[in-house]
Amino acid sequence: GADPDPYPAWHSSQAIGDGRNLAAYTSDEADAIMEAARQTTALEARRDLYVQFQELFVQDIPSVPLYYPVYTYFVSSRVDGIEPGVLFTPASRFANVHEWTASLMPDLGG
Repeated sequence: GADPDPYPAWHSSQAIGDGRNLAAYTSDEADAIMEAARQTTALEARRDLYVQFQELFVQDIPSVPLYYPVYTYFVSSRVDGIEPGVLFTPASRFANVHEWTASLMPDLGG
């Protein structure tokens, strides 16, 4: 699935220029956590680092999310391999499209 990397939105290097850190949040501790998460390939370790970042985010309150989009999609029962997960953008639903398979013939049962 998609990696919930907070770096583009919250790393202090993204608070200037064309960065996406619109709240101008700066924290050496948060930066170190995000950098460590980007440098590890161990999923469990990265998950733990993201939890640490979330705890720090709740403590620092650099912003208050007022809206969280809900993406709802309907898929034919003949399509297999779709793994619902975290969607960061509408395009995220295609993260594992290479694993999808489709049944071209309906099951006529019998």
